[in-house]
Amino acid sequence: LVACGMIALAVSCSGCQVAGLVALAGDTYERTGSHDVYAEYQGLREKNFAVLIVCDRSTASEFPRMVNRLTNSITDMLVEQKALIGFEGHVPGPYVLAFQYGNPSWVSWPYERIADEFTVERLVVVDIFDYRLQAQGNAYVWDGKIGARVGVIEADGPAADEFIYTKDIVVGFPDGDGYTPNDFSQGQVQATLEKRFADRVTWLFYDHEEKNMMDY
Repeated sequence: LVACGMIALAVSCSGCQVAGLVALAGDTYERTGSHDVYAEYQGLREKNFAVLIVCDRSTASEFPRMVNRLTNSITDMLVEQKALIGFEGHVPGPYVLAFQYGNPSWVSWPYERIADEFTVERLVVVDIFDYRLQAQGNAYVWDGKIGARVGVIEADGPAADEFIYTKDIVVGFPDGDGYTPNDFSQGQVQATLEKRFADRVTWLFYDHEEKNMMDY
C-alpha cells in the first residue's frame, strides 16, 4: 500500500508539472504571440481614394510639417498594401497637399466636392482632435499623444457627403512617465508617435497580424 501510494503521488506530481508547463507555455504565447486582425473597412476595393488630414489652425501652426508627414506616410503605407486592399488607384500625398495649400477655403467645401476635385470614389478623412508632445503643464517631460477620428466618404454612394464608416484612434509615446529630452529627442518622439498613429489608421483597411501584447 505504501508503494502504491508513493507511485500515485509521483504520477500526481508529474501531472502537476506537465500542467504547470502547459500553463507557462500558454502564458508565454499570450505575451509573445500574435493573432490575425481583419480589415474593419473593405470599401476601398476597386475604388480610387485620397487621404485628407483635417487639423485645427492652432495645432497646424504649432506643428507646421505634421500634416505633410501624416498625409504622405498614411497614403504611402496604404499604397504598399495594394495587393491586400485591392484598390484601383489613389491620389499621391503631395498632390493632396498642393490642393489644400492652394485652396485655403477647402475647409468649408462639402466632402463630395473635394472628392470630385480629386476624381475619387473614396475620401479617407483623418480629423485630428489631439496632437501634443509634452505633458500638460510640464514642457520638460514627454507625453506624446495623437487622437483622431478616421472616417470614409463614399462619394459614389447615395449619401455622398456623409461618413459611411468612422473610428476613433488614440496612440501615445513614450510608454511610461518621466521621460525627458535626456532620454528622447523631439524628433524621436514625433517619429515614433506618428509611425504608431499611421499604423493604426492604415490597419483599418486591410487584413494583418498584430502582436498579442501591443504597446499601442
